[in-house]
This record gives sequence, structure tokens and C-alpha cells, in this order.
Amino acid sequence: MLFIGDVVNIQGTEQIREIAMASKEFKEARPFKKILKYGFIIPLFLITIMTIFFSVWVGMKMATQITVPLER
Repeated sequence: MLFIGDVVNIQGTEQIREIAMASKEFKEARPFKKILKYGFIIPLFLITIMTIFFSVWVGMKMATQITVPLER
């Protein structure tokens, strides 16, 4: 058998209990991962869309301010 990494020496039941509690906490935290993920993605998406619309609006405004005097 091949092991890569450090060897974990477990001394007594206290360490086993700590490992079991850490594993349980990790499994319980998984559903919050989606909430946290979408909590960042949705505002980022909205800010990106608003930035694109604002950039297009500024571009159109500048284009009309340049072309209207040239057409006159």
C-alpha cells in the first residue's frame, strides 16, 4: 500500500471525536455553499449588466453629439 503525505497518529478517543465533529460540521456547511455562491454571483451579474447598458448609452450619446454637428 502506498501513502502520500503525513502519517496521522490518532491517540485515544478524544481525537477521534474531534475528527468526527469536524467532518459533521463540514457536511452541514455544504448547503450554505450554494447560498454564498449565488450571493456573490447575482450582484456581480447585475452590476455587469448595468455597466454594459451604461457604456452603450454613453457611446450612443457621444456618437450623436459628434455626428449631429457634422451633419449640420
